[in-house]
Amino acid sequence: MTPLPPMNWIRSFEVAGRHLNLSHAAIELGVTHGAVSRQVAQLEKHLATQLFIRSTTGLALTTQGHQLFTQIQQGFSHIRAGVEALEKKVQTRHITLTVLPSFAIHWLVIRLNKFQLSNPQVDIRLLTTRRLVDLPNEGVDFGLRYGQGNWPPLESELLLTDDLILVGSPALSERIDLTNPLELRDNLVISDELDGSNWTRWLEAAGLPDLGISDRPLFDDTGIAVQAALKGQGIILGRSSLIEQELEEGRLVQLSPITIPSSFAMYIIYPPGVRDHPHIAAFCNWLHEEVTDNSTVSRMITDAQ
Repeated sequence: MTPLPPMNWIRSFEVAGRHLNLSHAAIELGVTHGAVSRQVAQLEKHLATQLFIRSTTGLALTTQGHQLFTQIQQGFSHIRAGVEALEKKVQTRHITLTVLPSFAIHWLVIRLNKFQLSNPQVDIRLLTTRRLVDLPNEGVDFGLRYGQGNWPPLESELLLTDDLILVGSPALSERIDLTNPLELRDNLVISDELDGSNWTRWLEAAGLPDLGISDRPLFDDTGIAVQAALKGQGIILGRSSLIEQELEEGRLVQLSPITIPSSFAMYIIYPPGVRDHPHIAAFCNWLHEEVTDNSTVSRMITDAQ
């Protein structure tokens, strides 16, 4: 492939071709008349082709010069369009994220101010819902979902995994005798249908597979179950990512050393190509940093996979 001549020669030729006047071209380029003349002459020598007809009244493009000028302008037009599109993309301030209410309240919101302070140019808009949002068709850029990472055609990347920990309020821990399986049974709270299977797995790990929990109250949201536990209304299997602050502050206490891994995990999800948006990339990278640097009871799946 023949190497291109230096870009300053091409640029000088394009500007001179638009103005058909070396002095005017020199003003636009911020150089001298002689510099423009030399660069155009060097391009002509490199191509072994005369590009301008010079006269006392100015310049005129030769046939070959006009052909090259048209092609260079088209090339510059494509470059300009690409740069403008990227600038528009980078300057977009608003990005919308969908997230489960429980994860928003107990994990994301308490950290979000840190991202805003270091990225004041980015405006994060949260759509908190348990509904499976149709990202491309509902104007939502990306999301955080709890599951097994399979939502085609969306792409996903693992953010964090959870341990399930038996927790309750300090007052409840003093009031009941957890060595008595019936007291455990009468005070446990099931946060959703998935949590029912979690309790079955935990009871098996604790050696209590026949305790029977089918008639226990069922909440429809993990965040509500956490609030019930904080109010001393029951024992929950807390997801480690959602109860880390409550454990650190002593508002919840771990009631058993037995923990089990959750069968689901938290994923960042987005349509193909969206992850490359600079603001979204910055936010996703920040999420990973928060999991790595600040989580005390969450486990991060990293290069060990």
